[in-house]
Parts: sequence; C-alpha cells; structure tokens
Amino acid sequence: MSNLFDRFNALRLTLRGRGGHLREVLGSLRRALRDVGLRVEEGPGGGLSVASGAHVELFLAAELREGLRDVEVWWTGGALSLGGERFRGKKPSPLGKLEGSRPEELLSGLFGLLCPTVVVASNGHGEDAIAAAFMEFFRRSFPFVRVLAFPIVGDGLALSERGFEVVSPLRPMPSGGLIKYSLRALYMDLKAGLLGLLLDQFRAMRDLSSGNKVLVCVGDVFLLAFVGLASGLKPVLVSTAKTVRLRGFYPFEVGVLRSMSGLVLTRDPESASFLRGRGVEALYLGNPVMDVLGEMPIPRGVPSQSCGVLLLPGSRSSAYQDMGLLLDVASRMVDDGFGGRFYCLVSRGLNLSAMLQGAIERGFKVLQVGERPCLCKGKTAVELWSGGLEHLVRRCSLVVGLGGTANQICAGFGLPVVSVDDKARRVQKRLLGEAEVLVKRDAAEMAKVALSVLRDPILYSHMSLSGMSNMGSPGCFRGMVDVFRSCGLGLLERMWVALSSASDETLAEGRRRP
Repeated sequence: MSNLFDRFNALRLTLRGRGGHLREVLGSLRRALRDVGLRVEEGPGGGLSVASGAHVELFLAAELREGLRDVEVWWTGGALSLGGERFRGKKPSPLGKLEGSRPEELLSGLFGLLCPTVVVASNGHGEDAIAAAFMEFFRRSFPFVRVLAFPIVGDGLALSERGFEVVSPLRPMPSGGLIKYSLRALYMDLKAGLLGLLLDQFRAMRDLSSGNKVLVCVGDVFLLAFVGLASGLKPVLVSTAKTVRLRGFYPFEVGVLRSMSGLVLTRDPESASFLRGRGVEALYLGNPVMDVLGEMPIPRGVPSQSCGVLLLPGSRSSAYQDMGLLLDVASRMVDDGFGGRFYCLVSRGLNLSAMLQGAIERGFKVLQVGERPCLCKGKTAVELWSGGLEHLVRRCSLVVGLGGTANQICAGFGLPVVSVDDKARRVQKRLLGEAEVLVKRDAAEMAKVALSVLRDPILYSHMSLSGMSNMGSPGCFRGMVDVFRSCGLGLLERMWVALSSASDETLAEGRRRP
C-alpha cells in the first residue's frame, strides 16, 4: 500500500492567469489554511507548500500567463487522481476556469470549483445497499465532502430514502437488472428501452466528470468500463461479486482493470493477489458485503426450539411470487412441529400492499403487532419488517431466502441458508459453499431441509462456520476511508473549509471597497 500512497500523496494546485490578483488570492489562502491548523510554508516560485499531520503535501502555485483571458485551475495528484486520474493518452485539461478580475471573485470561484465531491456509482439492488452503507460511513468520516449517488439499475430508493442525492437518470426494467442469466430478460429490457436509458446515463456521467470529483464504482467490471468511458477518468472499483473463487477474471477483464481503474478493492485476498500479479493496482481491505451491517460477526451457538427463522423474498419483481412459496414453507414447518418465530424482510422497493394482498389470497389474515403487520394463518405467524437486516440477523438462527446480497450477508454472520435450486443460486452457492443448501422449488421439501438443519447441531455448526469463513470479515469501508485520507482527501476537505472562510472574508472586504 505504501507504493500507492507514494503515487498520490503529493498534490499540486496551479492557478494560471494574468495580473497580480493571483498573489492576493494566495495570501488569503495562506491565512485561512493556517487558521485551520495546517503548516504553510513558502514554496518554489513564490507559491505555497501545505502539509498535514499525515505528511500529505499540497503545493499551491501561481503562474502568470498574460495571454490568458481567465484564470485556469490545474490539478494533479492526490485523492482526486486516485479516483479521477485520466486515461493514458488523454490530453490533460484544466479543472476549470475562474472568471473575473477582482480577488473576491477569483476566490469565490475557486471555492465553488474545489468543492470535494465523491460520486458513487452502483449497478444492482445489492450493490445499492452496499453503496448506501459505504456513503453513510464515508459521510461520517468526511462531513464536508459532498457525496452523490449514481445507481444505473432499479429506482435508487435504497439510496434516496437514506438522504443521498441521486443524480442518475433511472427507469426500472422488467428484469430488475438481472439479465446475464436469461436472454429473454435481456430481450424484455431492450424492448422496454434499456439502450436509451444507458445512453442517458452515459451522458449524465460525462457531464458529472468535470470539477473536483472522485469516482467510486460499487459493482463489476462492466460498471467500471461504463463509468470510465463516460467520464474519461479512472474510478476506484469496489468489486462486490467478481472473485477468483467464482469463475475468476477473464483476460479482457484484467485488461480493463489494468487500464481503466485507479484502484480495485476486492472481496477476498486471493483475488487481490491474482490481480496484483497481472499489473492491476488491487487491495483487499475486507469484504464490502460484510460492511453493510456495520458490525463484526460472532460465532453462533446451537439454535433453541423457539429460535427465529428469517424469510427473504428478495428485492426484485419476482419477490411477490416468491413470498407465496416462503409462506407455504413457514406453514409446513409449523405443521411439522416447529415452535419458533418467523420474520420476513420486505425490501424498500417492494409494494407492501401488493405483498399483503397476495398473502390474503393464500388464506392469511393481516394483524397489527405493535408497529408491524403480521401475517397469521392457523398456528403460523410471520412478522413483516422493512429496512435493514441488522436487527433480524441477531434475532434469527436460519434463513430461508431467495435474496442475493442479503443471503450472503446472513451466511457471513453465521446463519445457514436454505434456498431454491436455480441458475442464479447455483452461482451464489459457489461463493457460500456449504453454508447454503439448495432444494427444488417445493415448499414441503424446503421445510424438511430447514428443520433438519435446525435439529442437527453438528450440521448447523458446520454450515454456520462455513458461511463466516467463506464471506470473510468486514473492514473494507474503514480501509477505503484510510486510503482516501492517506492520499490527501482529508487535507482537501480542510483546505476547502479554509477556502470557504477566506472566500467569505474576501467577499466582505470586496463589498467594503469603493
């Protein structure tokens, strides 16, 4: 990691223009930067050299260019280059231009131009959940850095409902974004306008790439290539699914990562080692999927007779049909003597009314238990929850689920998973290993397997430990924040706060001038 820091811990901000006002701007910056506790010294050529406690250096230089009409702002190095370095061969261009001639106008323009912004792109329902959790962690670590969400699949509710500004054009597709397993799903999405949507998103990302931006992709190589081609920059990729444990990386994918990524953060150490051996800047800092709940998994004991079972219908449009199957599984388990409780997580993007109506049609009654609806039929009661997984993971001992990322999170926290045997789940099982049992799509068979896992302490313990081992530990988010801070993002944030103060003071002084 030290080589990475050596590449990015020297930042240079250059103002190129005519007139002596540039010196006044640097003088205002010098005072403001010292006011926020940064060490400021005279740099080469009459510029400024700024250092933080992390030994990250920022050089501010003023270059007089009498031929320029406006002031150009040039930027190299630092955290901006980590997630915003231009492709090799791309012609360098200024960060922006400052119009005006008065010092207060220049400083105010510089303040707006240098606002540190992180754009987080994601391409899937699970990826949106991971991106939202990362953005919350990031915002707590860098409260003055602007964070924007750029989902390209679904409706972005997982991000907008948590208070993040969604800046990408969105239109839900029939497949819910899952097209790689079905040509029919791809055809339906194309018919619904997928190409037009991708073109709109490409243009939106291209327009976003100007200014003081760091780009982060949460997803796969396709997302990295899409964002990179649209922006002309090299984003940071948080690889959520690709791993040498599952199909591995094709040669063309390695080539894309090597040429188009600023940094790749993998979900397991083997993938990071594989990519580094092929010239890709890659690190393993923890599994990003395991960071979603914001806590460490702990080994589980043998489940009791009254343990909880978590039902996961998933977050795609098929969840309404899958909910019926899960309710039948719950009823079968009760008929076979299960005395515990059932909880069902309803994704934010699903229509709860439609979900309840489907349950009523299967003979369930809807009762209100405290703040949550409960589906009841005979001795079977299923409590419906919305929101995050964190509370349910602690309450439950087993998952009967048709989710994607949610199934993985639960397995990583030691909950054995029972799911249906289909193409998507067979791919997922290669990640989860013996933590997951795949059963034909039959309620009686699924109930039988779920009860056998709960009633066999040796099997339960083996599946629980297997899930925790295969998913690894959290730590990716904290590691990412440390990487960005070590590459100067914290210094950029403090500089921007200082610039805000300097801009206000200079603007007030300018108003007092005759």
